[in-house]
Amino acid sequence: MRVTITKQHRDKLKQEAKRTGSGPSKLLRGKRGIAPEGLTSSMIYAWRNGTIRTARDKHLDWVFKAYAGWSPTPKSKTPQKITLTDEHRTLIQSEMKRTGLGAVAILKHAGRPLPDGLNHQKVQRWTSGETRTAVKVHWELVVRLYASVKADQ
Repeated sequence: MRVTITKQHRDKLKQEAKRTGSGPSKLLRGKRGIAPEGLTSSMIYAWRNGTIRTARDKHLDWVFKAYAGWSPTPKSKTPQKITLTDEHRTLIQSEMKRTGLGAVAILKHAGRPLPDGLNHQKVQRWTSGETRTAVKVHWELVVRLYASVKADQ
């Protein structure tokens, strides 16, 4: 059965997308086999902007129920940073010398994927003094990696 998409429906779709921070594509992501067959994000966008004026009742009901059960994703916390001192730089330089592993090589000892934002260029900038801060968990991971490596591996 088809229902008419009213202004109230369109307003509610816009309000829910704003509340959850999730548009139709995100709402349907990973829902294959859960969402009703034939429902697409482009349909929901078209309902919202008035291009499509009717919908299957089961499609519209599912979308509103999915939005009702959706909690907004909490904003990620800003990563804690540390100020790199001469002691930090000396430590990492001595570990590089002790192990014979540079910035690229030490990160090969880390699991994949690497933490967001960590790369060999950052590690290299720590050692050169070009960077004065580091994300604390990045620093701690690299120091642990060096500590786990025997000399000249």
